[in-house]
Order: sequence, then C-alpha cells, then structure tokens
Amino acid sequence: MKTNTILKLLLFISSFTVSQNTFFYGLSRGGGDIDRGTIFRTDSNGENFTHLHQFLNDDGGNQPYGSLLLANNGKLYGMTAAYGKTQDGVIFEFDIATNNYVVIHDFYDSVSSNSTGSTPYGSLIQANNGNLYGVTNKGGLNGRGVIFEYNITTNNFTKLHDFDYSTGSKPYGSLLETSNGNLYGLTFDGGENGYGVIFEFNPTTNTYNKKLDLDATSGRRARGSLIEASNGKLYGMTNIGATNSDGAIIEYDISLNTLTVKFNFDSTSGKHPYGDLVEANNGKLYGLTLEGGVNDLGTLFEFDLTTNTYTKKIDFDGTVNGSSPRGTLLLASNGNLYGMTYYGGSNNTGVLFEYNYKTNTFTKKIDFYERFVSPAFAANPQYTKLIEVNTSALSIDKQNVLNVMIFPNPVKNKITINSNYQIEKLQIYTLNGQLLKEEKQTNQINIETLSKGLYVLKVTTNMGFKSQKIIVE
Repeated sequence: MKTNTILKLLLFISSFTVSQNTFFYGLSRGGGDIDRGTIFRTDSNGENFTHLHQFLNDDGGNQPYGSLLLANNGKLYGMTAAYGKTQDGVIFEFDIATNNYVVIHDFYDSVSSNSTGSTPYGSLIQANNGNLYGVTNKGGLNGRGVIFEYNITTNNFTKLHDFDYSTGSKPYGSLLETSNGNLYGLTFDGGENGYGVIFEFNPTTNTYNKKLDLDATSGRRARGSLIEASNGKLYGMTNIGATNSDGAIIEYDISLNTLTVKFNFDSTSGKHPYGDLVEANNGKLYGLTLEGGVNDLGTLFEFDLTTNTYTKKIDFDGTVNGSSPRGTLLLASNGNLYGMTYYGGSNNTGVLFEYNYKTNTFTKKIDFYERFVSPAFAANPQYTKLIEVNTSALSIDKQNVLNVMIFPNPVKNKITINSNYQIEKLQIYTLNGQLLKEEKQTNQINIETLSKGLYVLKVTTNMGFKSQKIIVE
C-alpha cells in the first residue's frame, strides 16, 4: 500500500445508525433510456432517489448483473455483462465524489489463451492484498469462464484460471475470501456429475483446486455465492435441491472438506434461489427465493443455524410488495435488511424494500420504473444487492478537533495519537463501517492483529472527534 492511497473523501459508515448522510447505491439490469441498466442512489427511507449513470449501447458496457463494490480507494467498482469495445462486458470504476464513470477493462471473449473472459454475472471482491478478484461466466481458453485479478493501483488485469468442464465451469456468483486467505466459489455446471463444484483458489500461489463435486444428493446448479458465517463454516444455496428440483441450503466445512444439506426448498417454503445468504446480527441466516410461497412469486426466509430451523417470513405477492427477487439482502448498519425484487410493484419492474426481522415488518420503499419518467429510474435488478455508503466528507478541516496528530501512517504495529485535548476513545473501523477495535482513555492502539489494508481511525476527545484513514502494512 502507498501513502498516496489515503482518501480525500472519507467514506465512513456508522456501526449503530443509518445517518442522514448514508445512502444505498445499487445497480439495475434494466432501466434507462434504452432499458440497459443504471447506477442509482437512494437513502434508507426510499427518498432522495438519484439517477447517477445509465448504461447505453456503446463502449461503456451495459446490462450490469452484479453488485457494486466500495474499494479501499473510496471508489465504486462493478461489471457489465454486455457491450464495451468488444461487446463482451466491462469492468468499470465510478467516483462518488465526481459521479465520473470510467471503463477500466474490456472483457474479450474468444476460445483462446488471449481471452480475458466474458459475461460476468457476479460481483467483484477486494481481497486483503488490495486487489480485486472476480469470475466470468463465459470466455477463456475453454469458453467456460475465468478467474481474474485487477490491481487498482497499477490498473493491471491478470487472468488467473480458465474454467473447464471437468473441474467446474460457468460460475454465476462471486468469489469469497475466507479467514484462511483463500478464495472459494461455486460453479453452475461441470465437475464429475455435470452439476457444478465447490472450488478453492489460492491467490498467493495461483492454485485452483476442485474441493467437491455437487450431485443429486447435495443440491446442484448454484446461481449464487458462498458466505462465511460466524461459526466458521461456509453456506450457500443451489438452484436445484437434493430431494426435489426446488433448491437447497448447503453447508461446507473447510477443515473437513464435507458438504451437508441443511434444508430442501419446496413450493410452500419458496424455491429456486438466485442470490446469496446473509447473516444478521441475531446470528441467523436470511435469504430470498425466486418462486414458491403462497403466490408462487418468491419468499423471504430465515434459517436458524443453532436449531437448523427454516422459517418463511414473507410471501411476495406482486403489485403490493414485489415479486421474483433474484438477488441478495443487505444487512444495513441500522440492523434492518434491504433488498430488491426483479418484478412486481406498481410498474412490474421491481421494488426496493426494507425488512425488520426483529418485528417481522416488511416495508416497500420504492417502485422501480424502466424509463426516465419517474424518480425511480431503474428496473429489474438481478444477481445484485445494495451497498451502504456514508458520503460525509469528514476531512480534517471540517471536524471539531484540528490539533490531533496520528502517527505513524502507514503503520505496522502501534498507532500513537498526540493531542492537546483529553482523549476519550480510539476506534478502528473497516471502510464499510464494521467496528474492529476500541480503546478508551489512552493515546495508543495496537493494530498487529489487523490484515494489511486501509481502515478508518476515529479519535474522540472531550472537544470533538477526528477521523482519518490509516494504512496497515
């Protein structure tokens, strides 16, 4: 990491409340003047909807299917599945401060070693080494997708692995970096049985390993990604189930290399999930299904990891609360879940909703619309979820405390704070607002347990506060 990566714009998300400067940023596959997708922003109340960028049939790419990523340089990154210079999709960068959209890589689909892959349906992740990683559904040496790396400092794209049928192919989801530093994912097909695989990729050695073949007893045809739960195990969903064709919730134990089916979906509970699970603050998993439920328009559900209990919470109904969700829920800093549906709502182009799992309350916030004739200039979000960003510019000259010195920065072991004021609290957050460390009544904080990367240090004194980005080397 270099010191010039310290942000001019501080993006800080509160761990406890959604502040007035916090917005949800999202992608929609449809919407815009030619119905090829948009980047949009709204607040948690579904108000102040702002159209930021529309995708067209040009070199800028169109039809984004995944989610946005807030990287450690304060910019958003995402992918489109179509168009660009080669019409095979692009990786783009979006600057929140200036609303500037730039294509940083054009995918190239050719069954050759020169192919960089094409048609990504998942999202980018940023690993602990600061680089972006992703997968494509097509392209590569075998025409079955690739794993790639993008360095946002050097703007260098590297293809790391060409998927093939025997070891898994055509992933729809995203990669997951686990606590062991390796990347894990699911493929839609390929493997010994043709139903997809669970795979592991080591970004240090660039080594790909097929871990398990999905089969008729484990669930198959995954269209989403894995998550790492607080119990250290990985969880995901398959589109087709183990005992029927409706899908399953699966558990993968890395240490034992074992897969367990935790629940088989059916027409009553919901069926055919397209997205990922999310673990809420109560330790339970939540997710969405595309179909099933009372109206066969999808459900929102809860899965208790302690009791292995599945509970359907919401039946989607169409016009009132949306239908056919094809994405993933966001756990916001206020503790509520937010999501989007593909169809339904007053315009049948999807809705944005809030779900309070504590009170089992569902609230529709926005009806999407596909043309620029409504404040909700977006439509049909797919394989995506919202991200939460606080756009407050908490720069040094705008804060209450000016006479605070933080050093060293970059840092390896310990940060020291010099101030003429009484230091009450030191807190270190991730860029997405997760509180990692807190020390009270001291001017030093140890960071040896943190991975390399960019974090936010907040210094609270008796006269105010100061927040500053720190680089952990």
